[in-house]
Amino acid sequence: MTEEESRRIAADSFPDGPEKLAKVLGVEVRHAELSGREGWCWYGGPRTIVRVNTAAKPSRRRFTLAHELAHIVQGTAADIVNSAPFRSTKTEEREADRLAAELLLPLERLEASLDPTSTVDFKTLQRIAKAAKVSPITVACRVVKWTEQSQLNNSAVVFFENNDLYRWTLSSGPNLSEANAQALFHKLHDTNSSDALSRFQREDGSMIAASVLNAWEYKAMFVQVLPGESGHALSPEERLQLLRQRLFGSGSTFESRLAGWVNYIQQNSTGLTVSEAVQAFNDRYLDREHIAEDVRAKLANDDCQEFIRLKMSQKCLPDVGAPEW
Repeated sequence: MTEEESRRIAADSFPDGPEKLAKVLGVEVRHAELSGREGWCWYGGPRTIVRVNTAAKPSRRRFTLAHELAHIVQGTAADIVNSAPFRSTKTEEREADRLAAELLLPLERLEASLDPTSTVDFKTLQRIAKAAKVSPITVACRVVKWTEQSQLNNSAVVFFENNDLYRWTLSSGPNLSEANAQALFHKLHDTNSSDALSRFQREDGSMIAASVLNAWEYKAMFVQVLPGESGHALSPEERLQLLRQRLFGSGSTFESRLAGWVNYIQQNSTGLTVSEAVQAFNDRYLDREHIAEDVRAKLANDDCQEFIRLKMSQKCLPDVGAPEW
């Protein structure tokens, strides 16, 4: 099987791509508590076996499975997995990590979920991670490799020990020294809350946008270097807060009703894309005569429709072929 074939199987089965690929390949996946390792695979004989550590978090287990399947597809020797994703210095392991991330988060899903030329906040990474059943750190690393492949070369993930000391950097372009990365990390902590997006103007007019991520056993920082105009543009989460203030001010009965309606659609939108969920919302509330005319007018307002779309994007599948940005 080629890499492209494996990516297509994963994309068609999103968000359960690796699990489907394992079945197609005839891989026997065994789950057990492993000591000092995350997993391993054995292939080349009458059976192909992948072992996955059940002591790890679900998102980590899924990355391990995808990583081992990547070795099988690529036909490369697999080491026992005992290091963090994207950390190995071995070419075969780095390539397996790359393909693993692509199997977990197919390109069309990523393209439909964010614009890498604009600011990407933690909430956006978190939303994509939830839809893909991976960790935000995996999404961030996937974005870095994507911007590298597309030659944008504008993002990096910087990793730190739990005591906030620098460990290493995965970068598609931004050259952050250990001292600069450490200083930015502390500046980010001093400036804002841990899941917020912070911006810092550079002398050349470009903008650094950064946010803190919580990884499995360490802390990380997602960093983008963007042109000034792009760096100043609002992220989806910031746009949502602005719309909330514009629509509701300090709070209103309409806000409470809208929250309940949005929540109802979200709870019943399993498998729906963002546009499908918005359409379901409008079919249920905007086009019904039992909803007061003044309320329907508010719902039809452009700002309100954008607010609903952004809220749906937090729970629903992205619109493949119709980027949210």
